[in-house]
Amino acid sequence: MQRPFATEHDVGAAFCRYISVDDRNHWQTISPLEQPQSGVLPGWLEKLAVGQRLQTPCMVVRREVYESLGAFDDRLGLGEDWEMWVRIAAHYPVWYEVEPLALYRVGSASITARAMRTGQNVEDIVRAIDTIHAHLPPQRADALRAEAREIAATTALRRARRAIDSGQGTVARAQVRSALRVSRSPAVLLALGHTLARLALARARRRPDQAGT
Repeated sequence: MQRPFATEHDVGAAFCRYISVDDRNHWQTISPLEQPQSGVLPGWLEKLAVGQRLQTPCMVVRREVYESLGAFDDRLGLGEDWEMWVRIAAHYPVWYEVEPLALYRVGSASITARAMRTGQNVEDIVRAIDTIHAHLPPQRADALRAEAREIAATTALRRARRAIDSGQGTVARAQVRSALRVSRSPAVLLALGHTLARLALARARRRPDQAGT
């Protein structure tokens, strides 16, 4: 990860692919490729502006970039890192390393897992989206914000379906409520339909068999 900073003097940050691990350090997933080869990412600002695509352990930032752009905005809660990466992308080229060099733990006791039980995770992301709006090209900012809100809502509904499958009713309800406060686009309403169907199926499976009684 040091190489791009030595050879590309205008690069402000670099990040690599990451592997998610569970509480037992078992590898779960690998982040998708952003491009086939390592290098500066073209069009990265707009791509990143509509959704968080990386995790903090895989990001390296020049010290002078933080000194120039300022610290993380802790008012944004879970969205503070995303807003920072967008802020950097708005001012500097960003390098992408295709090799997975970082691990990111996904655990039931994490801050994110706790926030999902109340919907706070979605609220934090929406605050980040509204803050990110100021970093975007004026002619594209509104459209990108609308797309980001739609993605945040459909992601919340996807989490709700996973929660239904694992019997976490509190999480599922919180994610559905939050999603509908964020966006009611056609894509979100379609995802809501899939979620309600999943809920109905889960309830049917839990209902005692009444046959022969």
